[in-house]
Amino acid sequence: MNEEIYHCIRCGFCTSRCVTLPEFGVESAGPRGRMLLLRGIAEGLLTFNEKVAGRLFQCTTCDSCSLSCPAGLRLSEIFEEFREEAFERGLLPENLRKISENVRKFGNPYGESSAIKSVRRGEKCLFIGCTTRFRRKETLKRVLEIAEMLEWSLVEEVCCGSPVKRIGDLALFRELVKRNYENLRKFSEVVVLCAGCYRTLSEDYRKFGAPLKVSHITEELAGMTFEAEIERATYHDPCHLGRAFSFYEPPRELLRKAGVELVEMKRNRENSRCCGGGGGFRALHPEVSRRIAMKRVEEASEVSEVLLTSCPFCHINLSEVSDELGVRVHDILDVLKL
Repeated sequence: MNEEIYHCIRCGFCTSRCVTLPEFGVESAGPRGRMLLLRGIAEGLLTFNEKVAGRLFQCTTCDSCSLSCPAGLRLSEIFEEFREEAFERGLLPENLRKISENVRKFGNPYGESSAIKSVRRGEKCLFIGCTTRFRRKETLKRVLEIAEMLEWSLVEEVCCGSPVKRIGDLALFRELVKRNYENLRKFSEVVVLCAGCYRTLSEDYRKFGAPLKVSHITEELAGMTFEAEIERATYHDPCHLGRAFSFYEPPRELLRKAGVELVEMKRNRENSRCCGGGGGFRALHPEVSRRIAMKRVEEASEVSEVLLTSCPFCHINLSEVSDELGVRVHDILDVLKL
């Protein structure tokens, strides 16, 4: 049992930053409420049942709550640890079980097959990620062109493990770490497109004894000169890239050098509002996820008609509601002329 649950002073500062709490409207759906539930379990006052587990999964793991925690707790990590216990107890919701089943059977959460084969070029390897491979064909085409141009190698990928790690399936995650590390350790650097891949390969793999040097593709391209297909835009910071690693400037630098006039939303960088898609939340609560995405796109619409991001999963969640507000959502790579 994580002793940090006793460090929560119940001040409630975290609740003001939570994107899911207002949608569910009950204290136990927010970070302070979850901490109280977990303390109740630790002290034998509550039973760890499906209802409690359900509250743990009413979280996008955006970790915005941790920024305002005076005790310095990284709350999303605590919730993820207890999600692992929920998984072990057989309390994983059905929609999330399907994610693990697909990853185990197909090597990705979408349950599909990929035609991308290994290509050895240089010492850097491009790890494309599941969402770009199976849901972002336009971005996939562009990034394969970039990989060839910069002589990046490719591997026959399986999921990095981010989805199964976030929902608590540690046994499967360990299998994915072992398999991917065997393929990726031979390269000097692994270049990723997805915020979830970035966090998982750089942080979680290291914790599991599989250290890799990982960079985001915007870092690699920021030193190059491109021309953009748009003139003005705002930028959404993905939670697992920006807030988790203070990774804010490379995407902006890349866009400015390409001639894009960047206008910031009210909430940007570490204060960026979550898109509502991460941590298994979109799979479990699609309508609530959609409402959270709508609020982010509304914020973008106040300053620009174009919203850019550097995470394919954020892109998908935001673009599903953007047409209603007249906002065009793109991955950064999709607006660069190659």
